Amino acid sequence: MAKIRRLNIILPSIYYIFGIFGFYFLFIMGITSGFLDLKKLFLILFVVLPIIVLLLPIVIRTIMKIEFYKCILFSLIGVVIYFIIFSIVLLSIGTFSESNWKNDKYMNLRYLMIDDLESKYDLIGMNKDEIMKLLGETSGEGELCYSTSSFMITTYFYCLKYDENDLITEIYEKEVD
Repeated sequence: MAKIRRLNIILPSIYYIFGIFGFYFLFIMGITSGFLDLKKLFLILFVVLPIIVLLLPIVIRTIMKIEFYKCILFSLIGVVIYFIIFSIVLLSIGTFSESNWKNDKYMNLRYLMIDDLESKYDLIGMNKDEIMKLLGETSGEGELCYSTSSFMITTYFYCLKYDENDLITEIYEKEVD
């Protein structure tokens, strides 16, 4: 009986301490990494689902009438499902598509698409006009720069340098304060 009492104190304490701090960290990460622009997705992924996962043991306890530490163990399945959903969403956003790249809602999440973009297209040697068709219009003398994310006062750019023949010769990233 004393062992069950200790489990009913220790496991929920660990679950809620790590859960609250973990979801708070993900919330801050979501704000700083550009997910706030996707209002509905941000709300679901960083607010609603974490609250559901944190309330899950209480709901299970109410419905199933079992020891609280067992409810915590069942709730860990909810945590795993949350991180599977989170991973799937990140992978789908990180997949390059012309429509997402050109969509203003995804502008601060373009940094997630760069690896996929470079794996799908050999940008070095492409024509400037082909790049502008693929990534959108932008102005610049000798380079095409696309905003990939902003954090506080710093904006990060993905830049493609072209030569006098309008062929891409170099790819680099820069930040502007």
